[in-house]
Amino acid sequence: MAVAKSKGLRVALLTCTVPHVVQEPLKGLVAGLKKAWTSFTSDRVGKGIRAVLGLVGTIRNIEVTHGANGWHPHFHCLVFYKNDVDLVQIESEWSAHWQHCCVKVGLRRPSDEHGLTLQNGDYAAAYVSKWGLEHELTKSMHKVGRNHGRTPFDI
Repeated sequence: MAVAKSKGLRVALLTCTVPHVVQEPLKGLVAGLKKAWTSFTSDRVGKGIRAVLGLVGTIRNIEVTHGANGWHPHFHCLVFYKNDVDLVQIESEWSAHWQHCCVKVGLRRPSDEHGLTLQNGDYAAAYVSKWGLEHELTKSMHKVGRNHGRTPFDI
């Protein structure tokens, strides 16, 4: 992140999730999440939003926890971009697009509040520095669930 900032890039943390229930198998949720992501990043609307950002690249991780509502797969993605944009506006546009992409591939519609969040670089830096970027994106087996949730490794 420091190198990105030294090159004049901005960084945000994007989190994408989908609704889930106890009886849903993990395999189907993950497959749907991946299909939704492909549509989200490659269709006309997704490309348009990426252009507005001046997107340079992303680093994405899938994380899976288990709790009262069953399996909870979700993406964390560092977004590296050039343009000075209103992240609240981008979050709103991306959220509506994420919801559309999820429904299109057969998933439940993500909530307005939790389906997609986009936080500025300060939050992203604090988030990944709690472990270090390499751990956040590759060492999910060391993480623990929140609010009585469990990771697959806790189970």
